[in-house]
Amino acid sequence: MIRAGHRPFFVWFFRLYTNVNMKLYFSRVIVEGDTELPRKESVLLIGNHFSWWDGFFALWLNERFWKLRFHVMMLEEQLSGRMFLSRIGAYSIKKSSRTVIDSLNYSSDMLSEKGNLVVIYPQGEIRSQYHRPAKFDRGIERIIRNARGRHTILFYVALVDWFSSKRPLLTLRLKRFDCDVAPGHSAIEQAYNEHLEASLALQIPREV
Repeated sequence: MIRAGHRPFFVWFFRLYTNVNMKLYFSRVIVEGDTELPRKESVLLIGNHFSWWDGFFALWLNERFWKLRFHVMMLEEQLSGRMFLSRIGAYSIKKSSRTVIDSLNYSSDMLSEKGNLVVIYPQGEIRSQYHRPAKFDRGIERIIRNARGRHTILFYVALVDWFSSKRPLLTLRLKRFDCDVAPGHSAIEQAYNEHLEASLALQIPREV
């Protein structure tokens, strides 16, 4: 597997690149929900995987609200062709390979360290933002179960609307997933889908 690195120049450049492009390509960004998180805990951020933009949405959220050490899981065939992304925190998973376990354990290790943000897209492939229910790969359960110490599980749903604008409106809705014990695969999937349904129900035309 390809492990994450954090080279200062690349981290700085992609922070700037992301901020500029969010302003350039979106007419407005609305963030709703649970943005305030415990300061001393690591965070597992789970999002809907519907576009090329997804990792940049997560990076933008992190820079705006939490400023944690950024990690994002990518398919190895995609990351191997964009190795510069490993220098800002991207790491790989290769499906149908024995190294899958290494990637899942690596995710757990990152989640075990305070100050880390681990971004996962458990759908495993890009789907329409309106596709539902979201189906998650089972590895997400192993990541959470094997992580040590306290951590926060946070869901986000990203949705876009153009209305009458050339540039779309981006809405990011966040919800903290609270549970007393390590949740199983079905519990995580169900909770995320409840948040997805609620987010889509709120996505009604508004004055912009």
